[in-house]
Amino acid sequence: GNATGFYELTVPTGGGKTLCTLRYALAHAEKYNKKRILFIIPLLSVLDQNVKVIKEFIHDEKEVLEHHSNVIKNLETNGEELDHYEYLADSWNYPIIVSTLVQLLNILFSQQTSAIGRMQALCDSVIVIDEVQSLPKKITIMFNMAMNFLQEFCNATIVLSSATQPCFEDLKWPIHLAKNPDLVRLTWEQLQVFKRSDVINHTDAYGMDWEECAAFCEELIQQHDSLLVVCNTKAEARILFEKLQGRAEASWDIYHLSTSMCQEHRWDVMEELHGSLRKVRGNTEKRKVVCISTQLIEAGVDISFECVIRVLAGLDNLAQTAGRCNRSNEYGHAGKVYLINLKNENLSMLKEIKKAQNSTRKVLNIWKDDKVNILEEQVIRKFYQFLFKETETEIKYPIKDYDTTIYLAELLSNKNKSACNSRNAGYVLHQPFKTIGRNFKIFDHNTTDILVPYGEGADIAEQLSIMQERWFEVEKLRGIMQQAKKFSISIYEWQKERLEQAGMLYTILDGRVLVLDKRAYDEHFGLIVTDEQPAENFIL
Repeated sequence: GNATGFYELTVPTGGGKTLCTLRYALAHAEKYNKKRILFIIPLLSVLDQNVKVIKEFIHDEKEVLEHHSNVIKNLETNGEELDHYEYLADSWNYPIIVSTLVQLLNILFSQQTSAIGRMQALCDSVIVIDEVQSLPKKITIMFNMAMNFLQEFCNATIVLSSATQPCFEDLKWPIHLAKNPDLVRLTWEQLQVFKRSDVINHTDAYGMDWEECAAFCEELIQQHDSLLVVCNTKAEARILFEKLQGRAEASWDIYHLSTSMCQEHRWDVMEELHGSLRKVRGNTEKRKVVCISTQLIEAGVDISFECVIRVLAGLDNLAQTAGRCNRSNEYGHAGKVYLINLKNENLSMLKEIKKAQNSTRKVLNIWKDDKVNILEEQVIRKFYQFLFKETETEIKYPIKDYDTTIYLAELLSNKNKSACNSRNAGYVLHQPFKTIGRNFKIFDHNTTDILVPYGEGADIAEQLSIMQERWFEVEKLRGIMQQAKKFSISIYEWQKERLEQAGMLYTILDGRVLVLDKRAYDEHFGLIVTDEQPAENFIL
């Protein structure tokens, strides 16, 4: 094994990264006397799956502490157990911890004292950061600085794991990788083992309008048993779903997935989808399966289609989507992944996707030759170089202060001119940590959770109304609120205003819970409010 340091694991999607990093972390921790192993996972869709894999491998799952907003504590247990969990969650004094990127970043940068209390747990540990490409862009430089600090001063070993490794080491504030940073170096022959699909660049200078796009989907459905289309926005997914419904034949099963649907709704659809795909693969029925989704299906969702279409975005998105094509070679031949672009796409609210698109276009212009796999390491590296150039200022975490833009990353840097003034000369540290802590927010959007009338959601709303009179039954109320999470969705301020104007929201429990009218929740699409804003797939 390698000494304490900073490493990378770059393996194609579906290559078994979780177990690979877990085995490495255990061996490394034993050899170099590390106190604990931290698994940091950015996305909710990946989390449950990875926890399952880790617990199965570790035999004694009491050794694994989960810490994120989705842990449903069994509230019927005695208070002592709950106190014990809260103590462990506050201190992270535990052998193996599975948590989220948001929790880790809060320990490093936020001003919450509860988070800062976990800083000691990061010392002398092995930290595995999964799907590192989904780090929010604005945090990039601060992330590099913090990781270097943890590695160099706190004796942590850090492993960045991804199918599309961003070239953080090329930036102005780079990460300091070990001498031989690759934990695994796959040869060309070994990479072919993981090759499940051919990526076909089907973009052109003009892009497709909706009719052309629907016709292209139809053509592919005729040739394949199953098709997944991943769109950039909820509006796109909805329009395409409706277009294909109009063209559908009796033998098609069409599904739609987006974060406008509550978690339970998405799970139900996924379960049905899995069932349909199994039948198609087992040839028990001559049916076709089509799924139109937003990017929530991209990372970590264990599902496999024979053919996939991705609307133009970053190459990292394309790689993730390709991971949903012939995932475990179930189809016995290479699947097809098509990259397409849309005419007049509205990405005014999604500047990050726009910039990633531009960077992908530049890369496609260089590698016009069909013989090059555009998900090769050299191509992805170039893509990130373009993207970091394109987002040069965004990655330093800009904030508005007194009408000027300042960068939190620069404030943290030891070369920060304004902090290194004569007034601060007497201090060892010159950085304005309080200002940074106060301004640090992982998401810019203020969202509100609302309860939706899907499945048991209406029932839960009723139970909560009754609890208004019985608010003193705290345990029971807490239990119902936990259940409500699965039937809730997050909405933005502008959506809330629009729904209130239309009389589609009402409050219960003294205004503490917002409930959506059933007329505003569709069986296919979930919440119906037009217009777009960024979809967050992160978990706290």
